[in-house]
Amino acid sequence: MKYVTRMVLLTIVLIGLLSTSCASSKTPTIITNSLPEGTEGAAYSQTLQVHGGTPPYMWFAMATLPPGLQLDPVSGVISGTPLAGWGPAFVSFQVTDHTGMGSFKQLLITMNPTTTTASTTLSPQTTSTTAIPGSLITTTVTLSIAQTISPTTSPTTTSLTTGGPIGYNVVSIISGTDGNLWFTEPDSEKIGEISPVSHVITEYNVSELLPNLDGIAAGSDGNIWFIESAGKTGIIGKISPATGIIIEYNLPYNYRPNSIIAGPDGSLWFSSSGGYEIGKINPATDVLTLYSFSTTGDGPEAMAFGSDGNLWFTESSSGNFVAKIGKFSPKTGSVTEYTVPTANAELEDISTGPDGNLWLTEEDGKIGKISPETGNIIEYNVPTSPQKTLGGIASSSDGNVWFTETAGLINNIGKISPATGIITEYNVPTSGQLNGITAGPDGKLWFVDGGPGKVDSISPTTGVINEYPVP
Repeated sequence: MKYVTRMVLLTIVLIGLLSTSCASSKTPTIITNSLPEGTEGAAYSQTLQVHGGTPPYMWFAMATLPPGLQLDPVSGVISGTPLAGWGPAFVSFQVTDHTGMGSFKQLLITMNPTTTTASTTLSPQTTSTTAIPGSLITTTVTLSIAQTISPTTSPTTTSLTTGGPIGYNVVSIISGTDGNLWFTEPDSEKIGEISPVSHVITEYNVSELLPNLDGIAAGSDGNIWFIESAGKTGIIGKISPATGIIIEYNLPYNYRPNSIIAGPDGSLWFSSSGGYEIGKINPATDVLTLYSFSTTGDGPEAMAFGSDGNLWFTESSSGNFVAKIGKFSPKTGSVTEYTVPTANAELEDISTGPDGNLWLTEEDGKIGKISPETGNIIEYNVPTSPQKTLGGIASSSDGNVWFTETAGLINNIGKISPATGIITEYNVPTSGQLNGITAGPDGKLWFVDGGPGKVDSISPTTGVINEYPVP
């Protein structure tokens, strides 16, 4: 009898251990802890590893990979040939299994540049290059907190399907490290997030100190950062996706932020229209470094880091100024400008493409491309130009560059192939003013419509558009 009792107890213990093991393996977990460094021009291949869950798996990169590399969504293999030096920078990866369960992990990626230099010395006649004279003025300050907003009640959460009532104005959108899409709502003074899986929208009251709530970026610290401005004053804010707590910081007087992006160095970078300034925020220390410089253009507006490690920005035509693309070197502090062929162009947005070039939208219905190596600028007319006003621009995992178009009540999402220059347009069924666009963790392009107040998505493979009104 004692023997039988021991066997029963042993069986119970084993069943308990097996149950615990099965429960712990229900959620797929990324077990890759580091990625080896690569080299510009050399083939690279690394497989992300997963434990648990139910196959088959789907893999997603939450940010742009180094130009020349791509992530296979089925096998989890990162492969390709890096086109240029890149990083070091953190990229968040997501894995989901057959049941829809998933997890995220940030991994550091570094692509070392080669020591050889480009032999091309030709410059196109349509592009002029101007090195900015004078010394760079650098100022370092510690940001002061303007206010902290802790949610006293649960944030507004709404489960949506396509269609529905007209919502609030929305302007900018970004893919967060938490797997959701985040956007700004200036009219209702809120920061919103939408799940690409459930399409549930959650909103957080900003109670903004300044009226113009605009740009948004996903920080390396896991927070979502945003900008506010009015007159000659500006505020940088951040919200924790985990707690919903919002902290807003005062910028020095005469610094009005235009746009904000996350840099490969882990810092948050913003442009200022109060003068000719670029700001850098260390999210770990709240230390702000300001770079002031002279320029022959109208000052920095939209920004993007290029495959060459430099910060590129747009300068629209204004008064006696002509449209230019600027390049700021974080290492040397030098600024170089390139004149856009369409001198009176109003430049809207800029993004690094999958081909390593910088791509930009122009208000008069053109797509521009500039090579970070030669400064060569090429412009492409959108088929519906000049009736269209172009807005946001972003690269996608399908190898194309996508952008938003607006013209009255008829608005499109467009894509251009970097390889062929062919432009394809997709009509948005319900639209008023298409603004920002970003690549989502689900492989779709997500964009915001400021007219009826919607967050929309388009599949790059099928062209199917889904619309989700903001409450």
